Amino acid sequence: MAVHNNGGVFVVKDRLEALEARIETALDEAGLKDFTKQVARDAIGDIVNDIVEELRVKKDDVINQVAVERLDVDSRLKETQGNFDVAIAEHVVRIDESMERIDRLVKLSLLASLVSLVLSLFM
Repeated sequence: MAVHNNGGVFVVKDRLEALEARIETALDEAGLKDFTKQVARDAIGDIVNDIVEELRVKKDDVINQVAVERLDVDSRLKETQGNFDVAIAEHVVRIDESMERIDRLVKLSLLASLVSLVLSLFM
């Protein structure tokens, strides 16, 4: 089988040589230290990437919650402004009605004073 499939033999040979090189590296103390450092870096990098992604997702959630709260506050402020505007308008109407009553009373009072003055002149 190996004789008929030369490409496969070379692939197996390349893999064996790569494996052999890793084993030699692992047996060499300095190489082992470098290998473990690289494995640790890779693991830490993966963990950092996972944490960064989780923080990004949480940040997006918080931003969305803030946007919802902002809309809620804006709608409550608009409602309060509307209620305030209605209350002011009603108060202005009541003041206008009071001013009209006061105006009528002043006119009646002036008329009564004028009638009293005229009557006092003729008597």
